[in-house]
Order: sequence, then structure tokens, then C-alpha cells
Amino acid sequence: MGRNNKKVICNIKPSDKECRPLTSSVPEMLDEKGDILKEKCDELENKYVHEIYETMAEHFSHTRGIPWPKVKNFVSSFGPGSLLLDVGCGNGRFMDCVKDSKVFFMGTDRCKSLLESARTRNPNLQVFVDNCMKLNIRSGTFDGIICIAVLHHLSTPERRIQAVSELIRCLRRNGTLLIYVWAFEQKKGTVGSRSFSSKDTMVPWHFQKKYAKDNHEKAENIQQCTDQIKEEMDDPQKEAGSLGNIVRVPPEKYLIALQRYYHLFEEQEIVEICNKGIEKYKEGIKGQGDCELEEDVSIIETYFDCNNWAVKIAKN
Repeated sequence: MGRNNKKVICNIKPSDKECRPLTSSVPEMLDEKGDILKEKCDELENKYVHEIYETMAEHFSHTRGIPWPKVKNFVSSFGPGSLLLDVGCGNGRFMDCVKDSKVFFMGTDRCKSLLESARTRNPNLQVFVDNCMKLNIRSGTFDGIICIAVLHHLSTPERRIQAVSELIRCLRRNGTLLIYVWAFEQKKGTVGSRSFSSKDTMVPWHFQKKYAKDNHEKAENIQQCTDQIKEEMDDPQKEAGSLGNIVRVPPEKYLIALQRYYHLFEEQEIVEICNKGIEKYKEGIKGQGDCELEEDVSIIETYFDCNNWAVKIAKN
């Protein structure tokens, strides 16, 4: 059997795919109750969210090409002339949903490398680096805002509430906000489903070394392993094994294991966070002496989709 018919398999041990609670991953960042120390929040998010996404951005972007249908339907529901914002836009996959319509869509993300992928994907995208807890955007600007898979990377309820309040602030009257977060309750057997023993957890990501930015040493390792595979493919003694058309390679040669921080939500929890975000926004309006919008922000829908909890908030 020729080399072209060979299948290369890189088996990851089941234990390496497990999501691990923070108590066993970063105990030094937790208090006696197992909660994240307030003074460690920035460090945790920088090390296990922002730096991780900068490292794996190119590979991650390759796995995020198709927008979820319900999010696509949401952004496609806005008419010509609408202003839309994607907070946590990543590679811009949701922004592409309306590229042929007459809406103006902006995107923001903390990860510069993902924004580079967005610009490569569509040079016309208007994207910039920003922080979801303190957006550099004028209040009451956008008709529609999406925030997909962002809040679950924030490490305390206070930070999540602040982010929701900021999203609402940027929404104009008669505007709608859509938020997605990972659900603690995953539907077994579905694509990407996982099981969790804790709501605060580290989720592994195994990505190919060819995507790594700090490249010289890793490039040498890749070449060495590539040469090894070629030898195994051409070695008749090795080919005579039980699976002659399959070459198994050690994962540590090709993959880098990274750990990402997530907080998993139950439905009532994300509803409570959003309601508190609404209240925080209203308190801010009162503090400015403007009571016009005091009663006009509310949750209009919650639903389960793609192992996420989704919440729609309207400002009327």
C-alpha cells in the first residue's frame, strides 16, 4: 500500500480531554471556599483566557467557520441602515452573515490575533480591540448587539454583571441584545458536548504545533516527527503490523495542550446575572439624573442552543 493511502492518527488520552476544576488546576488562586480570589481575577483571565487565545488564534479560527443558525437569524433580522455590534467577534464569522446587506456591523475582541483573522477573512470588516467590561463606545449607539461565548470567560459574578451593564449601555432604544454562554447542562451525544464536575473549570484545547507563533524550536520538532512518520510509512517491518495502513504518532510531538478558563452557567444563573446587569445599568442612569429609561430594559427570551444558554434583552 502506497504512502498516499496511509492514515496518520494522533490519539489523545481520555484523561487529557477531561475538564478539570480549578481546585486541582490553580488552587493558589482560590480562597478557602474554593472561590476565585478577587486579587487573582485579572491574572487568571490574562493567563488562562487572553494569552491562550492569542496563542491558539489561528487554529481556533480554522475551527470556527460556520455561524450558528439562531445567531445568524438574529443578526439577519435587522433592516437596512441598522447599526450592529459583535462584542467578542473573534474571526468575524457572525459579521459575515450580513456582509451583502445594507447594515453597518462593527466588531470588538480582546484578542488581537483573532481580529487579524477577521481582517484576513474580510478586509472590509470594522474591528478593534476592546474590553467588554468597559467598552470605548458611545452610549445608545447600536440597534443590535451580540455577545457570543464571552461572559463565561469572566471569573466573578461582579465582572459578568458589569459586562452585561456595558452591553445594555451601548444599545439604543428599541434595540435588542443577544448573549450566549456555555451551559453547565450539556446535551450528551451532541457535537462538542462535555461533562463538568465544577462550574469553574479548565477546558483543554489541543492544537497543532504548526499554528504556534513561538516557532523555531517547535518547527524543528515538527520536522523531526514528520521525518519519523515518513520512515514508519516506508518501513516494511512496521507496515506489517496489525494495522498496516495506519500510522499512530505520539500526541506530544504534534499537539500543544492548553487550558482555558470557563464558568459554566445554569439557566437561572445567567438570567440572574442579566437581571442584575439591567439593574446596574438603571442605577447608572439614575446616577446621571436621567430616569427616562428606568423601566424600559428587560429579558424577553431565554433558550438552550448548541449547549449554550441564550438570553435576549430589549431596551424599549
